[in-house]
Amino acid sequence: LELRDTYLKLFKKYDISDYRNEISYCEFNEEQFAELSIWHPSLDFSNIVQESDDESSKMYIFRYIEEIESPDGLGTADIVFQWDGTALFYSDFNFRSFPFDSQVLTLDIANVRDEVPIETSWLKSSSYYDSVKNMKLFDWTFSSADIVPSFFFDNYWNDFRSKYSIQIRVDRNISYYIFKIFFPIMIILVVAWSALWINPRELQSRLTVTIVCLLSLIAYNYTYEKDLPKLDYLTLLDYFILLSYLFAAVPTLLSIIAFSLIDKQDSFLNFDRNTKIFGPVIFISIFVVISASLLIGNDNAAMFLRPQ
Repeated sequence: LELRDTYLKLFKKYDISDYRNEISYCEFNEEQFAELSIWHPSLDFSNIVQESDDESSKMYIFRYIEEIESPDGLGTADIVFQWDGTALFYSDFNFRSFPFDSQVLTLDIANVRDEVPIETSWLKSSSYYDSVKNMKLFDWTFSSADIVPSFFFDNYWNDFRSKYSIQIRVDRNISYYIFKIFFPIMIILVVAWSALWINPRELQSRLTVTIVCLLSLIAYNYTYEKDLPKLDYLTLLDYFILLSYLFAAVPTLLSIIAFSLIDKQDSFLNFDRNTKIFGPVIFISIFVVISASLLIGNDNAAMFLRPQ
């Protein structure tokens, strides 16, 4: 009753109400809310790095919904704190499955200014995905959003404090990497290995094809180098590129060996036939094994690669 009376006084004071929807709505800025002397929780983003004060705004929204058919005549009321601004946050990312990866954008909310713990009811997760699913993020697609509770040790209070992480999962759009990196590299490799079908006695012709393909692969690397993350560990795409360099050079070595075995008829026939078949098979097998080791059990693998 006291809360309802307080709301009605506020709406009467500011002459703001909408009786058509039976909802009373009022907004206060930070200074106006301070004059009301109403306690509110001190929630902060604990993983924020930098905030632009010039582009941020804080607003307190009072809403009172009158229940006409309620037997006691009481309605429901709430206070919503809304912060709009631009800020830089840090989060942990795992790019080992790049470009078939998904990442979690984390906003950690904690109360570090007083002893009042955060209650779950303060944060409502049901509408978070609805609020982010229509957002646009270049090269990414929003897939889910949720609130995950946890605890952290606060050295100032010398105690464990509750923390809530707003986790927004995004999936990388892989079409660019498939058609602009994987597919062209595979074409170069196919051409390089097709040189093994040239008569082994034509060593110069074989070497011309294989060396030109190797140089083309090296040159093509500069066209997409800016699109690769600079990391201290190898990603799935890094392994694919390194394997491509290796198997683009192998046909040159095989051509030289085959040419040296021409006079040894039996050895030559077996070697030349086996390299044409097993070379591509070995390349595919190695890449499949590496992909499986990086993707299986990886929480940051793309959603379509993880079991549901």
